[in-house]
Amino acid sequence: MNDRELRRQFLRIERGGGRVRLLVCEIHWDGPGNSVSAWVVGQHLPETATDAEVNTAASKILEDDQYFRVCVECNERNPLGWMDDEQICQSCAVANHGIVYGNLRLQLQRLESTEYFRATLPPCKRLSLPSK
Repeated sequence: MNDRELRRQFLRIERGGGRVRLLVCEIHWDGPGNSVSAWVVGQHLPETATDAEVNTAASKILEDDQYFRVCVECNERNPLGWMDDEQICQSCAVANHGIVYGNLRLQLQRLESTEYFRATLPPCKRLSLPSK
């Protein structure tokens, strides 16, 4: 996702009440596979701020690691809530490090169905608990 797309999806600009507010969509996780988004004020500017000043402020928010980070592996900027840790995005964590998010059973089924895994790994065995 490029900076223009990030601005469109994760930044809002509101004018009124004698000021300009730049809102940032923060993403938090309320459990596996359940993200929660909230709009927070990233910066206030005076109502007299020009479009150029607002654009400069929006660009600075994209560069603020309180809200966004650049993955060291794919070099893409991501919202903080899409980072696996401070340096690696969730996409690279899954693709390059075997990290699994959300529904583990569903992801294992998807992995098992791929040609690569069928050719290189034995089929997964269903685990059963011993009876009492």
